Amino acid sequence: MNFEPQTYEELIRMKRCVELTKYYEVTEEELWEIYHFLEQEPEAFIKGGRQNLSLIIGQNTAKTQKVIMANCTDSSIDGILLSRTEFKVFPHYTPSSGSGSSGGSSSNNNNNNNNSSTDADNENLTDNSGSGSSVTQTDSATDSTSAKDSKTVNTGDTTTILPFVVLFLAAAVIAGVAVFIKRKKK
Repeated sequence: MNFEPQTYEELIRMKRCVELTKYYEVTEEELWEIYHFLEQEPEAFIKGGRQNLSLIIGQNTAKTQKVIMANCTDSSIDGILLSRTEFKVFPHYTPSSGSGSSGGSSSNNNNNNNNSSTDADNENLTDNSGSGSSVTQTDSATDSTSAKDSKTVNTGDTTTILPFVVLFLAAAVIAGVAVFIKRKKK
């Protein structure tokens, strides 16, 4: 896309169209068609699957205007959602193969219900963004390849806990020293 955007909206729309080329094989003409489609329709959005891009108008009464055959070049995603206000990438989810069970007990009675995994733990979730894509979330214990009978929760949070533990211990030591000094003065 070789042109100079005149407004901020044009710049963002162009950026999103260029971002689309990272995930799909589209021609220059198709890219321009997508750009102008988003420009002309306020409620327009593009829904990408594994082999096509659907140009759709309206969230509630979604009406497909055109389908562009475009192969997704990134096997780590299942699709995208592109509109004037957002660009979402839907990662590829591999459903769990088979059902296993791992059990155990906990000294904390509140955790006893969380230590067994059955098929009932598998949940079917639907994306509410209007894309209609469905993903399967499975309990992490069924996918465990660990030799131990342990279960960790994968929250997606990559924050390391060690700095917080050190900070807490330092605060505890400082408080302990302050109490010791006050008692020694009495």
